[in-house]
Amino acid sequence: MFLLDEELEKINIEDENHVMLLQNIIADFNKYEIRDYNNVLNLLYEIEKKHPKSFIVTILIAEILYNSDNDEYIKDSIKYYNKTIELISELKDITVQKQLWKCTCYVKIANFYFDRNEYSNAIYNYKNILNLLENIKNKDDELMLFTADNYFAIANTYYNEFSKSGNMDNIEIMLEYYSKAINSYNLIDNKNYNIIKNIGMCHHQIANINLKYNIHNLTVSSFDLNSEILDPSIENFNLAIISFKFILDDDNNNNNNNIELPKDMRFELNFKIAESYFFLGYIYYLYHLSSNIYQCYENAMFYYNEAFKLISNTDDIKNKIVVLNQMGILYSYFGNYQLSINIYNYAVNIIGDVTNIKNNPQLYLSIYINLTNSYIKDKNYNEAIKISRYLYDNIENIGINNEHDITSIILSLSIVYAKTMRYNEAITILKKAINENYTHYDVYHNLGRCLIESGNYKESIEYISKSNREQSKVYLAYAYLKLNENEKAYDILDELVKDNLNYDVFITVYRMYEENLLDKVKSKDIMEKIFKKNIESYIPNNINIKDNILYQYIPWYSEDIPDEVKHLIENEQIEFRNPTTFNDPIDPPTRLLNNNNILYELTNNFQISCLTTEPYNILMWAHYANKHKGICIAYDITDFFNKKDVLLEKLIYTTKLTFDYKNELDNFFNIEDEYHHLSSENIYSLHLFLTKNIQWKYENEFRLIKYIDDIDNLINIIDINNIINIDGYDFTKYKDNKDSDYKIKIRKKIHIKHIYLGKDIKKSDQKTIKEIADKKNIPVSKIKCKESNLYELESDNL
Repeated sequence: MFLLDEELEKINIEDENHVMLLQNIIADFNKYEIRDYNNVLNLLYEIEKKHPKSFIVTILIAEILYNSDNDEYIKDSIKYYNKTIELISELKDITVQKQLWKCTCYVKIANFYFDRNEYSNAIYNYKNILNLLENIKNKDDELMLFTADNYFAIANTYYNEFSKSGNMDNIEIMLEYYSKAINSYNLIDNKNYNIIKNIGMCHHQIANINLKYNIHNLTVSSFDLNSEILDPSIENFNLAIISFKFILDDDNNNNNNNIELPKDMRFELNFKIAESYFFLGYIYYLYHLSSNIYQCYENAMFYYNEAFKLISNTDDIKNKIVVLNQMGILYSYFGNYQLSINIYNYAVNIIGDVTNIKNNPQLYLSIYINLTNSYIKDKNYNEAIKISRYLYDNIENIGINNEHDITSIILSLSIVYAKTMRYNEAITILKKAINENYTHYDVYHNLGRCLIESGNYKESIEYISKSNREQSKVYLAYAYLKLNENEKAYDILDELVKDNLNYDVFITVYRMYEENLLDKVKSKDIMEKIFKKNIESYIPNNINIKDNILYQYIPWYSEDIPDEVKHLIENEQIEFRNPTTFNDPIDPPTRLLNNNNILYELTNNFQISCLTTEPYNILMWAHYANKHKGICIAYDITDFFNKKDVLLEKLIYTTKLTFDYKNELDNFFNIEDEYHHLSSENIYSLHLFLTKNIQWKYENEFRLIKYIDDIDNLINIIDINNIINIDGYDFTKYKDNKDSDYKIKIRKKIHIKHIYLGKDIKKSDQKTIKEIADKKNIPVSKIKCKESNLYELESDNL
């Protein structure tokens, strides 16, 4: 152990070399310990009296004061850092090294103000550093790192001020400094883990700022989302993930010359990767890209779990609560409310009883609010009321003074009262909140909804019109319809569905139809527009299809089917059929409704082609290819990626399906699968046509879905067995049997990559297909059982 006390006692202040000795101490300052701060400081004060112009003396005093645990000492250090800057500035010959001494002083001053949330003073001093560094030419890696770190520090200071105040005036400045930091870090040739991590953090913050800024703008502009404004967030979150993963992967593979990455850094990297995936999932939710949502949320959950493992056996309560809170939110997004409840209750065991919120309201409150919301979604209303009522009654006692937190408590309690049809109690709470200036748009929305459900339609309009949620607008239309002010309602609905994709709007329009507030024609028009917008905008980019090839199993056992299939092969087409003809009577679930129901009628407008991922599925050959007497066609579906009028998506296999159209916090149809549920946050009207029971999972089905306008008119204008072409699709009319109504089926040109013949196909059929395929240069092979395992299939080329 090196004692600074002893080193200073050796110094003779009469000796002119004492300054050099002090400079050596500063250079190795971290190796010293101090036994008696007062004694050390008194020695240095004596030296300062002897040499009042020596900046080496003042900076050493400043360092000792700054590194103490005494707040008064730390405050005094700022005076000495400023004095050091003045002394250096008075020198005639200011070398690069002396400029760096000044920079060091500015860093400590800036950090002092940053820690005390005095952000303007911090920024002023960080910028002084940059001004000094700009005057130094021929910067080496060390100076470039110093520059980059200060850009990063300035950006973080602006960000902290923004997080505290919500003031968005400095958004562009923040983004500018994070970008400058990235550029400066990238100029450094030999990047260590800290540099790579800081680059990732800059990308993460740029993405985060862009997301928060644009979500704010969406809120004030009625959620008018276009497809580009959040793209910078997507790009930068992905760049952040790349940086953070590089460090973890490199450390795992090479162990950085046997130097173990510190556990706290591993935690931070895993947490930031999880957070980046979490926010990406939220952006994809706004963009209605369902496959991307689930993949991002699953990745986020993996990395949150990895982060939690690193701190599970520590006393780091703060980070435990933060991670558990995020995991609970994710499980809620998956719709797995019971698991989210279990996560939150695990956190509660760490926090203690709800009365302990007062020990750290900012950290602990979110656990209880989110636990309440999961209880609500899980329909455990008694537990939800117990917690939310306690929070509401004790807002002041537990030290909650943040407007956002108070609003969250008010909303949770009002929602659970509404759920239990205690509308008057919810109305009282929400009106009181507005009188006390808690005017979040959801307060107005919930109050308007409760007034509607209690029959006060005129009063509901006063409040719900002040909310800019899409759901608010549709319920405003609902209230006008209840008051027979139909024109106002129609104007709202017509404007709303121009760009609307919201599932809650869809089910509320259905409610209007069920309650005879909208006639069938108007209801159908609105719901058709939502369906079509869903198809146009629902672009699942993360679908992984090998070689872009999907397969369709086709029977060949009746006299009419071979001619149809010959036509498909000769013209290289794929066929779409009406879903009401599917062999599963609850696929789609709208078939359970009455034939005159609007949703059943809309189902007739859908045309779907059902495909799968491989040609060697024994059950598919048995069920769909007439016990190996049929064929399997391999289609190149590349042309259907990102196609505006057709949706390509994988099916969701479910264990449970229920209907409920009257409550916007439930789904029109609630579905659960073996891994997760689809929550109300992640569901779309098109999921009606992408949902099957889990017993069908062996099919591994993908669907091409197209919506046809005015299909009844098409049926009337097409002659039986004739073909008309509209926008590149061939339309024909047919009957399933003598008693059925006419149906429409459509075919679309597509490249056939291969034809597989069933193991037991008739020789005459095999010959016919081979002749047609040869003319089109389509390879043909025949299925057989593997000799090594008769339960597995393979094929031989013909």
